[in-house]
Amino acid sequence: MAASKASRIATSRRPGAAAAAALALVLVSAMAVQAALFTSFDKVSVTANQFDATLQHNVANLAVTRGGVLTGANFLDFYNRNGGLARWGFATSEIFEETGGTLTQYYQRGVVDWHPVAGGVYLLEARNTWDFVGGGMGGSVDLGVEPGLTNPNHDDLLGPWGHKVSNQAVDGTAVGFKTFFDRLGGKNAFGFPKTDARPDTHPQAKLTAPGSNPAFTRQYFQRAVLEFHPGSAEPVKIGLIGDTLRSLKYPNNTWQALDAFKAAAPITAGQTLFPPGPVRAEYGDAPDGGPTGYPGPFAQTGRFPSLSASNGARALSVDGARLGATASVELDANDPADPDGVPNLTNTDRDDVVTNLVMALTQMPPPTALSVRVTGGSGGSFFLNVLIDLNLDGTWGGATSSGAPEWVVKNYAVSVAAGETKSVTPPPFAFANGNRLPDGAWMRISLTKERVTATDWTGTGGFTSGEIEDHVIQLPLIKNKPAVIPTVDCNGPYRFGPGVAVVGWSCTITNNGPGAGAVRWSLRRLSGGVVINPPITGVAVVLAAAPGPGNTAVVAGTANRGDLPSEWEMRVVAIDPDAVISSGGVTVGFGDGTDTMPFTGENACALHVGAITPSYQHFVGESDAIFGVLILDAQGAPFPGAGVFRLVTGPPGPFAGPFEVRGTTGPNGLAEIRQRTQMFGDYPFQVTNVTGGDCTYDSSANVVSGATATLK
Repeated sequence: MAASKASRIATSRRPGAAAAAALALVLVSAMAVQAALFTSFDKVSVTANQFDATLQHNVANLAVTRGGVLTGANFLDFYNRNGGLARWGFATSEIFEETGGTLTQYYQRGVVDWHPVAGGVYLLEARNTWDFVGGGMGGSVDLGVEPGLTNPNHDDLLGPWGHKVSNQAVDGTAVGFKTFFDRLGGKNAFGFPKTDARPDTHPQAKLTAPGSNPAFTRQYFQRAVLEFHPGSAEPVKIGLIGDTLRSLKYPNNTWQALDAFKAAAPITAGQTLFPPGPVRAEYGDAPDGGPTGYPGPFAQTGRFPSLSASNGARALSVDGARLGATASVELDANDPADPDGVPNLTNTDRDDVVTNLVMALTQMPPPTALSVRVTGGSGGSFFLNVLIDLNLDGTWGGATSSGAPEWVVKNYAVSVAAGETKSVTPPPFAFANGNRLPDGAWMRISLTKERVTATDWTGTGGFTSGEIEDHVIQLPLIKNKPAVIPTVDCNGPYRFGPGVAVVGWSCTITNNGPGAGAVRWSLRRLSGGVVINPPITGVAVVLAAAPGPGNTAVVAGTANRGDLPSEWEMRVVAIDPDAVISSGGVTVGFGDGTDTMPFTGENACALHVGAITPSYQHFVGESDAIFGVLILDAQGAPFPGAGVFRLVTGPPGPFAGPFEVRGTTGPNGLAEIRQRTQMFGDYPFQVTNVTGGDCTYDSSANVVSGATATLK
């Protein structure tokens, strides 16, 4: 790409964007965001309460008025009637409005929700906690229900998945799970079993809790996990699955910043309560359950984690640093009351986050440079991460068919001072799925206070501070028509052998874009004295790339010998468009396609010895001295097909030598040379010559020239 193009970018905004931006955001601190009071209920009063001094939280019965209707949300009664402390452990949060219109309380061993059902009726019930950890809900991986592993003991099946609640595990171990299950609330407290009782190490076991010790026998239910601890005074225990879900839903310890999870003072009956309101955060806007907008065979429903229910990436505060000029926090990615006036899942990327996105057409996949604008509020150290759906499958993560990762920028460190605005350009990344440029791909850019710790990030998780931005990346249109996007490969190097005055050359132009048309090519000398015979400019016509690279055009000619080495460059020009940022997304820019043609002389190969490995092999009455010889070229690369001449001498006897024998290197540059021997002693080995093609032997470059095999 021409240098002058690198800094140019055109920006467009949807009508009224300036007015909307002026009203979009009042930045507030994380504390102020999280201290919001109820908005969904008219009044909340305490009718009974139990305060736990251990973790300092209240478990209460509440009278809730909404729309003039009074309803009871009796968390304390539910807690006591369904196993109490033995079943739930201590409360780890206050009762709070986690999502609009729903009251929630977290416990060490579960979560309870008071939520509306059909007809405006409210229901108080335990959340299917395991389903949010390993059952496919809330963006979790669905680990299944182990249909092939069943308990042979004589107990009744419970639930839809063919499992039993038994006092014996599948291997006959007495675990006492059924007695414990019945005593602490049964199905209402635990839900249906998703496995039978079995060791986590059982060869057919599929479910395992994150971070748990697999040495125990466990049974997984929708709402809990039972564990057997032999030798303990109370051998049946419930896993701390409530804590697990809290850490998954609010990762990076972001839950510690929320008022609902902070230590509270005791409350009393008759008191009016103002529980913390729904958690607000800054979300992305990639389609989560909506159409991707991808072309043709790639059209599908997007499964990008943007919503809270999908554990979409989110930042609780935007006052440390943000992407571009403005940011807002909202209840969810589809919040109709989004402070900036537009719910996130409505794609209107009108902010000035991306300042450049340019492909260098020097190869496929093309190295692509992204620049973003970072604005410091209070400032500090942050991490930039970028995901692109390169294979257009409607998700992020994994790699393309050619092995390029979709997590294209990983934890790039960004420091920004308070009030500072700066442009940040992480290292270039590959932008292609094999030989296809992904037109319309969704990109997520995250600036977060915490590092992303996932092995293969898919765009999920909570962060204490930062911003999440999603954009569509589009290939450019030239006069409303798809563009030609050319790359060129000049297939060198080209060698002038001894006495050779003229060599041929060829360059292959490939169209990687969806458009068809003509491209102009030109040649220029970069160094040396080789002369390209005319013409050195011209026009080539290429067809559209659909679905992979389009038909190629070959440009060929001859070159006259001159001072060597020498290098020429071919430049291929179609249209050199700017990157464009608009309400529809980001249109990628690109420069010219370029490649170099190196010309070398007869000594350019400079074959030499990289290593010699001596050994020996015994036979009956005789032995072989074996020498493995590695031959390298001037660039240090293994050279196949080279002839290796060597001299071997030895102790007096029929094989004393000296002998000069030729060997040939294989594809890995190695030649194996054997010398028959009969006498014990040393057999010195010396390389005397190496030949190959137009190359010559440069003994001065040898790493080693000789070695000795000792026959014992």
